[in-house]
Amino acid sequence: MVTVDNIREMNAIEEEDFVRMTNILYESLLNKRLYKKQFVIEYKENIVESLIDLLKKMLSGGSSMSKQKRLSIINTLDKLKTQKEYFELMRSGVSVDDIQQASKRLGKKTQSSFS
Repeated sequence: MVTVDNIREMNAIEEEDFVRMTNILYESLLNKRLYKKQFVIEYKENIVESLIDLLKKMLSGGSSMSKQKRLSIINTLDKLKTQKEYFELMRSGVSVDDIQQASKRLGKKTQSSFS
């Protein structure tokens, strides 16, 4: 006979379960190479967006969370947002070098207009 205690025991989430899932998430976000297939970029971008949403919910609902934990979440959010921007750049086909060159040119034009 299945009891409530048996169900709790069978479905207990252990710390190792979270460690494994965290490792899988981390590996899925790694940028080991330049991805050419659009669906791979979109997949990674969707994972990043989901993680951003989750962390935002944790911040808004975690009033009992320590300052250090909140800062850690905020720092991770910043990194994830940068990662999302990187995937957006990859999806658009514009290289980082092109953007850096354009920003240098724009900076030079701005400086010359104030001189």
